[in-house]
Amino acid sequence: MRCHLVRLQLKAFKSVGNDWLQLALSPGLTGVTGHNGAGKSNLLSAVCFALACSPSTLGVAKLADLQCTDADEERATHTISAALTPEGTRAYKINNKNKTGKEVKEFLRERGIALDNACSVIKQAQVTSLADSNSPERVAAVIQDTSGYSRWHEETSLALAELKRTRKALQDISHNVELLEASVREDDTKYGALARLEEIEAELAELGQAMATQLFQRDMALQHQLQDSQQDIGSLEARLQRCSEDQHKLRKALEEQAAEGIDKHQELGLLAVQQRVAGYEEEVSTAAALPH
Repeated sequence: MRCHLVRLQLKAFKSVGNDWLQLALSPGLTGVTGHNGAGKSNLLSAVCFALACSPSTLGVAKLADLQCTDADEERATHTISAALTPEGTRAYKINNKNKTGKEVKEFLRERGIALDNACSVIKQAQVTSLADSNSPERVAAVIQDTSGYSRWHEETSLALAELKRTRKALQDISHNVELLEASVREDDTKYGALARLEEIEAELAELGQAMATQLFQRDMALQHQLQDSQQDIGSLEARLQRCSEDQHKLRKALEEQAAEGIDKHQELGLLAVQQRVAGYEEEVSTAAALPH
């Protein structure tokens, strides 16, 4: 059974935007005419795309290239409703959600609708007055308001004010950064001085340890010298004691022989003993004068 295409519908395909494009097809040969760039070949590509042809047949490297990138965003529809309340006020809703009058105005303003503008809603009397006045200034004002220039000027002023505040904030931040950098440099100087102080303290501790070691060694040497001197003094004192005993014995012997008479030889012997005793006494005195 033979069949034919009845209708072609495409949307967001190559050069076709978000609005549906429909084309009715009749049996037999169908020809499409139009100027260059009108999208004639896109219709054939759409048919090939729907009939599962390969991407090479469609003239693209990958299927994602068939998506229309210049199509407008999907237009959303919003519903704004207002009702008179028993209290004599108005109740607003946007898409069935309760809103205040201020929120409604802001919602419309974000979408380019500012009904507070006198030229957004122009009554017949205003049109007549404008035509009768023949004033270029009033016409220019109406054109500015209706074209959105006034709103643009207002937004530009707000943007410039925000830019000014931003620059002021950046200047304050820059100043704070400079203060912080100065503080960091000061802290670096303090840390350097502290590190140097720690080095000096370490050097002093090392020097003190070395001096303590030297003093200890010197003290030990002096103690050894003192012990040697004490030993020498003890030896000399012992010798002196013996000499004193010998002198005493000799003196006693001489006294015993005194009655019999003392010859010259014995006197010389006594003198030699006395000299020896004096020498020992001098050595003991010298040893006693040594540092303890």
